[in-house]
Amino acid sequence: MKVAELMGAELDYWAGIADGLNVEIALSGECLLMDDNGDEICDEYSPSTNWEYGGPIIEREKITIEPNPYGQKQWGACHGPHGKEPTWIWKNAETALIAAMRCFVASKFGDDVPNEA
Repeated sequence: MKVAELMGAELDYWAGIADGLNVEIALSGECLLMDDNGDEICDEYSPSTNWEYGGPIIEREKITIEPNPYGQKQWGACHGPHGKEPTWIWKNAETALIAAMRCFVASKFGDDVPNEA
């Protein structure tokens, strides 16, 4: 699956995996944060829509979010692990949090993730 197309619970799931968290998508369609025993820690883990979860990732990873000067969408930019020199990974989205989480996921896994969410 293309990281640029991730939305909702799938994007939240992959952001959680990229952050080393134990997350899963519930039958209700929400991404849940789980403890090591498989018990639910919070009702919904949503870094792509909730600054409480996405904000610390943006700050820690030093993700830069800039408005797109050519349209209504936001741009998120972050350094990626490719090559010896840092590279910029640009992902656009309807909101700053979605763009930032796409950048975060792409910085860890590249442009594609498995369809396992």
